Amino acid sequence: MLRQPLIACLLGVSLSAVVVAAAAAEVPSEPHIAIIGRSRVAVKPDQALIQLQITQETQDTNSAKQQIDRRVSRYLIFLKQQGIQSSQIDASRLWSQRIEKPETKVTVAGHKKQQIEKPKAKAAVTERKKPGYYRLSRQLTITVQSLGLVEPLLTEALRCGLQELQSIQFGVADENQYRQQARKLAIQDAIQQAEQIAQQFSSRRGTIYSIRYRSSEPSAYFASRSVAFAATANSDQAQSYLPPILYFTDQVEATFRLQF
Repeated sequence: MLRQPLIACLLGVSLSAVVVAAAAAEVPSEPHIAIIGRSRVAVKPDQALIQLQITQETQDTNSAKQQIDRRVSRYLIFLKQQGIQSSQIDASRLWSQRIEKPETKVTVAGHKKQQIEKPKAKAAVTERKKPGYYRLSRQLTITVQSLGLVEPLLTEALRCGLQELQSIQFGVADENQYRQQARKLAIQDAIQQAEQIAQQFSSRRGTIYSIRYRSSEPSAYFASRSVAFAATANSDQAQSYLPPILYFTDQVEATFRLQF
């Protein structure tokens, strides 16, 4: 009766021994130092991703779609004039949503707001006569490779009736270059830390024993802004679209032997 619990207990002990042995194998038995090297590379962006949206609420979906398409077409002509290629534009996203029709209210002087109610009819008849009310939206995504065009594109979007600016995301065309640079600096940081700390303890950094580096790519922090267009544009608003600084970060864990 006790053989099965005893086997389970022994199995648990052996598994624990394996875990401890594996953890011990990560560091040498001789004197050593474990270091985490970190880096951050600041980069000025050279491109931007702009997301615009136009929305209209109506009962006549066909008429609303035609109005939206005309505004978008006008804006696409402007983009072409600015040298924006078709491959840099995604204007294919169009969707509709049925919504509840807003209630009409009136205010009488000296009285609280009252809702105008029509005489109630039969439920089945009322349901058939209730008109549909829809919200149509179309989204545009533009990749801008010249940051000097960002402010003019936003200004023209306002003039064309594209009243919603969903976001502006700044980036760089060659991300891999800065990711490799961040990785290299993280390795250098680990080596320098190991040498400085070892020297303070009257020793020297020896050969590398182990390196722990996650396979995930270094992180790049992009600034994203989501605002609504105001009725007019001014210089202060134009300044708010200036690109921020991007930071590519990385880290590496290294264990070095110590020499005395």
